[in-house]
Amino acid sequence: ITSGGGVTSYTCEFDTCGGSVTITQCAEDYTGTGTPSCVLGNNQLQLYDGVTLLSSAVEGDGVGPCDCPTIVYTLPDTCKTYEVVQSCEFGEECGGVTAVFETVDPPMEVDFGGGLCEPFTSDSGQAGVTCQFWSCGGDMTITQCPADYTGAGTPICSGVPSSLMLSVLNSGQELAVNMHSGPCGCSQIKDNLPDVCQAYVVTQECAEVGQCAGTTAVFPSVVDADLSTGGICTPFEVVDGVGERFCEFKTCGFSPITISQCPDDYPGLNTPSCSTGNRLELQSLAGDILGQDSGNGTCGCPEINFDAPDDDCYIYRIKQTCVEGVDDCGGRTAVFRTPRDDAYYYDDGYLSSDGSGGVCPPFAVAGGVGEQTCLFGSCGGPVIISQCPQVYTGSGSPTCSGDTRLELYFNGTFLLADENSGSCGCPEIQYTFNSSDCLMYEVRQVCVNGGTDCGGTTAVFSPPPVLDIDVRSGLCQYFLISNGMWERTCQFESCGGSVTITQCIQDYTGAGVPVCIGNTALELLLPGEGSLATDEGGGVCGCSAIVYTLPNVCQTYEVVQSCAAGEPNCQGYTGVTLTPPPPIDADVDGGAVCDPFE
Repeated sequence: ITSGGGVTSYTCEFDTCGGSVTITQCAEDYTGTGTPSCVLGNNQLQLYDGVTLLSSAVEGDGVGPCDCPTIVYTLPDTCKTYEVVQSCEFGEECGGVTAVFETVDPPMEVDFGGGLCEPFTSDSGQAGVTCQFWSCGGDMTITQCPADYTGAGTPICSGVPSSLMLSVLNSGQELAVNMHSGPCGCSQIKDNLPDVCQAYVVTQECAEVGQCAGTTAVFPSVVDADLSTGGICTPFEVVDGVGERFCEFKTCGFSPITISQCPDDYPGLNTPSCSTGNRLELQSLAGDILGQDSGNGTCGCPEINFDAPDDDCYIYRIKQTCVEGVDDCGGRTAVFRTPRDDAYYYDDGYLSSDGSGGVCPPFAVAGGVGEQTCLFGSCGGPVIISQCPQVYTGSGSPTCSGDTRLELYFNGTFLLADENSGSCGCPEIQYTFNSSDCLMYEVRQVCVNGGTDCGGTTAVFSPPPVLDIDVRSGLCQYFLISNGMWERTCQFESCGGSVTITQCIQDYTGAGVPVCIGNTALELLLPGEGSLATDEGGGVCGCSAIVYTLPNVCQTYEVVQSCAAGEPNCQGYTGVTLTPPPPIDADVDGGAVCDPFE
């Protein structure tokens, strides 16, 4: 392509029936006729399926074995014709020879159970050892720890600590870096990959002086069904009978589990969905079929309701595919605790206070008759037993009417009682069990001073952790408010400075994603002194946000999350973070010095 020549690009077509293809102007891996090359340092390659751009590369992006542009892409197992557009990245002059061939060492495909990179050994100062994998997006775990990995072989690390770096192959964009912070002390990355099919590179190298070695596993992250918001699998799409996807989840048997493509009862972010002809199959890791469905959900999508066999922790696998005779289908599957109703209790008659907990059956005392006992299990630590909904984030709604009283017992021994100390004026007990043994406790629900008429619903749950934002930013627990019923509170600790409390991702620097659905309101409180600041929808994204300078005193604060005036329904995540300092203006007065770090 020459300046003024009138030609701005050249197109090259190629046929393939799928698999990993390399499109390059580097000669190193090409064994065919002719010699790939690039000139003038300005070349650009683009891979198209019809009018859809699949991938692109430019000179000097570090993907190929030379500085010329290189694309590595895994195409679906369908026979068709693709186009390579060869052009200049900028300016009007470029040229070269482009080769197209089956990838010599194709990236490992990990979306269907994952796999292991080749074992590596490296010395400090040497270039990192790379491992390529292909994924179409979703939550991915890259780890040298064996926990949750269910494939063949064992992830491991040895020698001096090693580090892992995740980047996009075709662009070189760095996504995440980690050094020996996995649960076993080895390195681990957990990242949400975009819903785009592309190749990635894991760079494995020594983080300290010496020799390091190990084996790294890459696999879709296991969904934790026991979280209060559950979890959601990566979207899947079956085309011409190809594309069924597995999703793994774990549960410790605390409650029945719903596996569904219907959005009705799912409390988390993103939306389950299905197309006509979807089918779900629940399997054990051994391949035993535990349940299947093709359309029994409330919305007509597949849904499976599952009771774990006991309170041990297990990993299960969901097969997401089409019904027999259907070649095209797709959607997204959510896994979460089945919402509680009056019949939602364990066969042995007790709740678990762990996690988001649950509610006891409603009770009503009339004429002195109707006092009830509620049993629950706990494996130690703090517990809240309350008839106030403000601090409860699980399913169901605690409430009280009349003068109620709660009494906590263990093996018939009285531990604590309360009548009205909850934030709503109803009874609330806060207690810490010192034993780490899993034991059964008793809540007696009665009227105050032998009263004859009272009632309500009691929640039993572990309190949400208090965020220490001086150590790291964090998200409050997910809140969901329906029909204007009650706000939700979140606590954080700080020793002073400017704090940002936000539902906008633009203002937040921690892990997780703040978000609001519906019109929300935020209020910052100092318990015992009252309101410090409020906001309704004033954040840069249209959600609520507060920026406030706290006094230089170590204190615990509360964030009240509610719906804006006139809005009955809202939900979301609220992030709490130290406000980042304004950017230094390097052009004014010779710039400035960054804050000290350690």
